[in-house]
Amino acid sequence: MCFSKIIEIMGSFASVGLFVVAWVQLTALNKQKKAEFLYQFKKDFFESDRNQKIIKLTEEQKFILETNGGEFDEYDIDEYLDTFDVASNFWKKDLIDLNLFDEVMGNYVTMAWKNSEIRNYIEKLRKDKKDASYYKPFQEIAEELILREQCQQRLFR
Repeated sequence: MCFSKIIEIMGSFASVGLFVVAWVQLTALNKQKKAEFLYQFKKDFFESDRNQKIIKLTEEQKFILETNGGEFDEYDIDEYLDTFDVASNFWKKDLIDLNLFDEVMGNYVTMAWKNSEIRNYIEKLRKDKKDASYYKPFQEIAEELILREQCQQRLFR
């Protein structure tokens, strides 16, 4: 009787141990998949000549849209900004890690959100369409990343 009780207890410990090992492995696999997903996301984003040019114009604070003397039309800007909308939706669904995303692409998101020409375009689009939800996910992730940036700056003062 005692021996069977010991076997039962040992079986319970083994089950808990296997559960813990499985949990750790699944957590590690999940992190790896998120990293791989983000790597491919980043790669696709930066392989676009359009995105490279828009990034450069944004960094140099030059005009982007044709209506302002730049080289891109609204469809180009929409495709560029849609990337950030998608990233925000992935973040909200916990498909990407925001810390890692911030390290990899955060600067491009915040730089785009801080760009007055892009902001004016979004405001005009929202007004014309009478829909304040246009690029709301992009706005949300940009504001979150800017807030993180400000908190880090305060910490290192």
